[in-house]
Amino acid sequence: MKKSLCAVVASMIAVTCMLTGCMNNDPFDSSMVINYSRLYGVQDLGASANVTTAINSFNNKREPSAFYSSKDKAEAESLYKNYINKNNWYPEASGLNAMTVITAKDIIVTLRYDTKLSVMYFDEKSDAKTYFDALAASLKNGEIKTGFKDGYEYAILYKTSADRSGNIDFLEGVYLRGNSVLLCSGFSPIGGVDTFSDVIYGKIGLIDPITLKKK
Repeated sequence: MKKSLCAVVASMIAVTCMLTGCMNNDPFDSSMVINYSRLYGVQDLGASANVTTAINSFNNKREPSAFYSSKDKAEAESLYKNYINKNNWYPEASGLNAMTVITAKDIIVTLRYDTKLSVMYFDEKSDAKTYFDALAASLKNGEIKTGFKDGYEYAILYKTSADRSGNIDFLEGVYLRGNSVLLCSGFSPIGGVDTFSDVIYGKIGLIDPITLKKK
């Protein structure tokens, strides 16, 4: 029987905890999110990268899964405007001053399933709240739930779409605490191998959009 990626990642995390001590379990800490993503094989683009080379890597189907952290406010704004919100599906992010973007690329047979995860930091709590509220209000065409848990506010979305291989899950979650917002969205083939989108919510300790899936 093929071992799921979820089980593989869980065992890798357990080994890492034994060897190095368990990581800080704060999903709004970009370094913690990066550490878990590394266990999945997501690579650091390196100190020599800049926002332009990062976006090019994220968009290139041949490039591996990778992450990049903005070096200043201008880079954060560029990452958001030119990559995360390049299709204008999300609201403006006024007051954004720093962000880390992780793009995980899963290839199942010949089809690619991308997951985008962003940890965003705003100048003020009010900026983060305004952004969160606007994004939460924009969620539609699926099962949606909002609420509070463990000191953070959340809005999650689950829906089923279709591609040439059949049905796929689409999972999206936006989470707010203080001046930090975490945004994650991705696809996964139903009944297929687990993708990054299937495992990351649970691994970093956030309520998972998959909980909205009707049995």
